[in-house]
Amino acid sequence: MQYLNNGRSILLEGEDVGLNHINDDFLTNVAHASIKIDVVGSSGLTVTELSHPICRGIPSSFGWMTDPLWEDGVAPINGGKEIIRYTGTSYSAVVTSGNGSSCSTVYISFPVSCLEEGIREKIIVNSVEWLQARCVVKVESKNPEIVGLKVYINKIAYLTPASVTLRAGLYYFAVYPTWTDGVSEYVFDHWEDETGQVISKTIHFTYSVQDNRTIYACFRKSIRSCLNISMSEIGNISLGEEFELNVTVINGGSCPIDDMLIKLIHSSNVAIRYGELERFNIASISPGESYTLTWHITCNDIGTVRLIVTGNGRDENGCPIVNIVRLNRNVVD
Repeated sequence: MQYLNNGRSILLEGEDVGLNHINDDFLTNVAHASIKIDVVGSSGLTVTELSHPICRGIPSSFGWMTDPLWEDGVAPINGGKEIIRYTGTSYSAVVTSGNGSSCSTVYISFPVSCLEEGIREKIIVNSVEWLQARCVVKVESKNPEIVGLKVYINKIAYLTPASVTLRAGLYYFAVYPTWTDGVSEYVFDHWEDETGQVISKTIHFTYSVQDNRTIYACFRKSIRSCLNISMSEIGNISLGEEFELNVTVINGGSCPIDDMLIKLIHSSNVAIRYGELERFNIASISPGESYTLTWHITCNDIGTVRLIVTGNGRDENGCPIVNIVRLNRNVVD
């Protein structure tokens, strides 16, 4: 009884439940029935409340697949309601209490294994669905400026703020990963509940809904990234003479650029001063920060000198940022 009083629901099924609890508190206050006869001996069952959700999809009357041995004949009391009766008798076979969901009971006073499989499955599934709690799940954006965000519950699309009534159970949630108002762009960061607890850091997740919940999709404003690379002016390149190449790398955006790799690629007719590296790693470049790299290069053969400097990094979302500069110059003999 305490279980029901705590807002839960109960499905009772089987012979001798009534006989084992002859009009005690359990039978009166949980099953909401009283025992009238131990063995009914009917030929089958008749639906007396065709409109009840538990009776949805089953015939108005039907026989047994296997005759039960000890089916209890009961009567509804204390707010109970008969929805199925033993055919040709005045005894109740299925009694319900409540309006479904919390604090509700379904009492089936015979073994459902005696029913034909299709009918048995319908009664069990309908009973469980009727007893399951109905929960209001609100899905909102944690960012007040974001409205009309597209979210999905079991692949059905809703626009935030959304309020959806669901039965207790496992559900699949997802969100469109970006949102824009035409001026600013936002990218998904994580999901969290009403207590601020992070539920998931992926755009989709599976969640067990057991009561009313509010779930927030949390976004962050996308910050522009910009990597600029420039080369110093180079005059004539003479065979055998060393010249200096200065390359400046600037973060011209408004967020850091991390894991930078600057690389010099050159044609085979030049040599880099001994000890100088052709690759530089920079952990992070802050907005407005710049680095200047210098190479000393000697042309050792005629033809065209080809120099390429590439810059690769990642923005705050882990997306790649790339830039490249080139220099092609004929060698003066």
